[in-house]
Amino acid sequence: MAKINAWLLTANQVRLTVASYEIIEVISEPQLIDVSAGPSYCRQLLLWREQLLPLVQVEKLQEDNANNQSQHIIVVAWQNKAGEKLEYGAMALSELPMSITVEDSWYVDELPNNSSPILKKSALSCIQYQVEHIIIPDLKIIFGVKSHG
Repeated sequence: MAKINAWLLTANQVRLTVASYEIIEVISEPQLIDVSAGPSYCRQLLLWREQLLPLVQVEKLQEDNANNQSQHIIVVAWQNKAGEKLEYGAMALSELPMSITVEDSWYVDELPNNSSPILKKSALSCIQYQVEHIIIPDLKIIFGVKSHG
């Protein structure tokens, strides 16, 4: 049975799972810039290593008018295609990421019943962790300009 190391991300009622290698850094003192353009869940930028990264409010992926209770910022990375340079984004969470080991038997076909359109669209897969179905998102869809809407 194959096992994969992953991170469980929590932003109040929204939970996602990403591969262990997708989180680059946890930011303890973020420098944020408000912006008016962009989807409702991405209206801030994070200044990180002399770059401006889009900051996704994870809880707003599910509900536009969610109270932004996020206290932890992580930097994530992905590749649009194999061999291309890494792309970076930031995610706001209400709890620090929790390390989990995902087993083959945890994968399920059903997404959570209340999944928003962007979460459904970005779902690569889904696992059952304890009693909850949790989406494994494609980060390039969550952060990609052409993929929204």
